[in-house]
Amino acid sequence: MYQSIITEIDDGIGILTMNRSERHNALDRTLVAEMTDALRELDADPRVRVVVLSSTGRSFCAGTDPAWVRETIHNTPEENLQDNRNIARLLATLSGLDKPTIARVQGSAHGIGVGLIAACDIVFATYDASFALNEVKYGLLPAVACPYLLAAIGERHCRYFMLTAELFSGTEAYRIGLVHEMVPGEEQ
Repeated sequence: MYQSIITEIDDGIGILTMNRSERHNALDRTLVAEMTDALRELDADPRVRVVVLSSTGRSFCAGTDPAWVRETIHNTPEENLQDNRNIARLLATLSGLDKPTIARVQGSAHGIGVGLIAACDIVFATYDASFALNEVKYGLLPAVACPYLLAAIGERHCRYFMLTAELFSGTEAYRIGLVHEMVPGEEQ
């Protein structure tokens, strides 16, 4: 049983739902570990033909949880490196599944949340979705997600959004190739 995610299999579709809506589905150590484990389980399950990544609440994923970031201040460099390796392992697992992956995005996706989207094969986003690679505001670059972002949107767009931290719309995400289809949200 998982603490931060919900998994289900429905007629060949494996659904992994981030379930930390009170934290806008921001990644913490537990969520990263649970998602990685669940993705491996769904990939190994012969009943699953496709994997859908979704989330509860108003936000797809607000990036890295600030509470987790505050905890890491007291970590050793080796502990921080391991946390980053675990996030990299999550993205590599998602990107490397033997089954197609679909991201179902609503609301905001920031930081590593955009990396999760870029690691998926197909992306559907609601018309009100918004995106930001905002790590530069904290003196960082989204290095772990960079290979997936480069593959999804190309070097020029990647560089622009990484260096400006500009919030961009679902329409812009569609235009640059991060999103494949725009769909109405529940409120439309």
